[in-house]
Amino acid sequence: MNNAIIVRTSFGKHRIRASIDERNTSEEDDATPKLVSEDAELHYHASYELFFSLNDELIIKDTLGIHTYRGVAVCIPPFYDHTVLKDPGRFRILFESEGKGDPIPSGSPVTFAISDTTTTYVDCIKRALRKNGAMLRDELSALIKLLFISLYEGNYGVDRGSGIGIENYLIVIDECINSHLAENVTISYIAERLHLSYRQTSRIIKASYRDPLHKILKERRLAKAIRMLTAESLPISEIASRTGFGSESYFYRLFRSEYGITPNEYRKAHMKNKT
Repeated sequence: MNNAIIVRTSFGKHRIRASIDERNTSEEDDATPKLVSEDAELHYHASYELFFSLNDELIIKDTLGIHTYRGVAVCIPPFYDHTVLKDPGRFRILFESEGKGDPIPSGSPVTFAISDTTTTYVDCIKRALRKNGAMLRDELSALIKLLFISLYEGNYGVDRGSGIGIENYLIVIDECINSHLAENVTISYIAERLHLSYRQTSRIIKASYRDPLHKILKERRLAKAIRMLTAESLPISEIASRTGFGSESYFYRLFRSEYGITPNEYRKAHMKNKT
């Protein structure tokens, strides 16, 4: 993959190495679907290949025939013979596991439902690639982690036969977290919104996100702070407040601990590369 950016991240018990093709993220490419003849030869990769068909058809050919997808993410497993006949967004992620266990436990293509949250993260990754800033890999690592969490929380981790509407619960949990990052989001607050007990809510979060609530909040707040640092000219203190970190000093300490530089240094590096 030419001009690929390699990042490493983790979600739950999984650690992955992801490769994103910069060529697949231009606005011009998004408007021009990639079309290939049905006679195209099949091929395979040694890694997983993840596609997103958001608003148009994704058409994939394999040894079983031709398959059309719309409004889902499709993951092709390693060493699976296939070719893409139509790729509407020309956006894909190649990834492989660097830990124990398979991130996607299947020997055939797997489809994932795409939520509004997933779509948001896809858009954020595309925008980050177009910026090509100094801290691009750090930003992408955070965003890809959130992207995989958004895919997993609607497809894995909870017994779907329990009859308790887990998918609907996760929509509410995501709304509680993403819409209230500046506030003190607690399990008790989420449980009240779900009309469940504290224990039930805690179990759903643990099973679906594979991280405790405080860690989920920290990662999403940092991802939002990065977007605000690069897209807006707000004072650091205002960003700290709007992302729920409270004091500017605490935000500085946590940001430096996670990324090795201060928020102000991150912003300056981004502006320098932008000009």
